[in-house]
Amino acid sequence: MSLPQPNSDATVVVTGASSGIGTELARGLARRGYPLLLTARRRERLSELSDELRAEHSVTVEVMPLDLRNRAARAQLIDRIGSAPIAGLCNSAGFGTSGPFHRLPVQHEREEITVNALALMELTHAALPEMVDRGAGALPAGSRQEVCYFQRCNSSTPRASSRPLHRHRRFMLVRGSQIVFWVSGLRVQDDH
Repeated sequence: MSLPQPNSDATVVVTGASSGIGTELARGLARRGYPLLLTARRRERLSELSDELRAEHSVTVEVMPLDLRNRAARAQLIDRIGSAPIAGLCNSAGFGTSGPFHRLPVQHEREEITVNALALMELTHAALPEMVDRGAGALPAGSRQEVCYFQRCNSSTPRASSRPLHRHRRFMLVRGSQIVFWVSGLRVQDDH
């Protein structure tokens, strides 16, 4: 992950921080000295992780227990992202379903799309303007299905495409007002 140098004024937000990739990203970022904002549904796990990171790495850790399936909870996080500089946004929250689609509960499928795609788009949309203005920031994403990605274009503003990006991981680095390279999987593709 290519982030600006750790700075007490710019936080890295990690969604889905209570388990899996989100927990490991938070640990790695704390080890590097980044102040963190951790979000997930499970308050107890977030509290345990934040205590661990503060004790082991002496970093600032803010905890926001919330459920990204909930519109009001997403709005609360979007407001927080817009209230202070963000060095990075790690969209690690997400889940998948399996089985014949026509037999899966439609509400569960709706919730999966809300967390894996809608929340990803909304949070990225909230974080990106300040990063572009500042000329630095990182947006790794960990959702399984991603329906919005950003691509470099000739203008000075990234444009969005609704084409699905059928990869498990993606990354973009913002320099100045342009996205200069992508990481799909583990392979770096540089536009320069």
